[in-house]
Amino acid sequence: VEINGSGGYTHAVVVLAGGNQVWSDVPKGGVDIVSLPVVACDSTATYTGGESFPTERVINLGATIGNVDTFFNTFDIPDKIIIEFDGVEVVNTGYRGDMIYQTALDAELASRGLPPETITSPSADTVSFVKSTATTTCLLKVYGPLPSTSWNVSVGCPVP
Repeated sequence: VEINGSGGYTHAVVVLAGGNQVWSDVPKGGVDIVSLPVVACDSTATYTGGESFPTERVINLGATIGNVDTFFNTFDIPDKIIIEFDGVEVVNTGYRGDMIYQTALDAELASRGLPPETITSPSADTVSFVKSTATTTCLLKVYGPLPSTSWNVSVGCPVP
């Protein structure tokens, strides 16, 4: 469900059950409703602060079908960027940042019951996916498990 504000879509409602996104078949036990800010394509989503695991934004791509370029910069402290479109993961950068944080990242992931992941460079790059349907939004998830993280992500508008 999308909520229309005076300047267009301002929030999208994502249904979560047990912390997982539910695309259909809402469980009998109920659901949690989370309102996420909507960011227009070609705008920059930013975050500065403590750990965030994950920060989520809905990106309004419009109905155009085409190639979507995404620029990101995780700076030094590693973050992982994931984009889901039509319920499918279409971008996963892995953790990007300075490799001096590898031990800290491994420890933080272990504390969450997750396996280690290798930090790769560069921290700033461009990745792409093909928007192959008229679905108007995608979900941006940025995993920043370490303190003092910051990042910028700009999901482009589709280019036919």
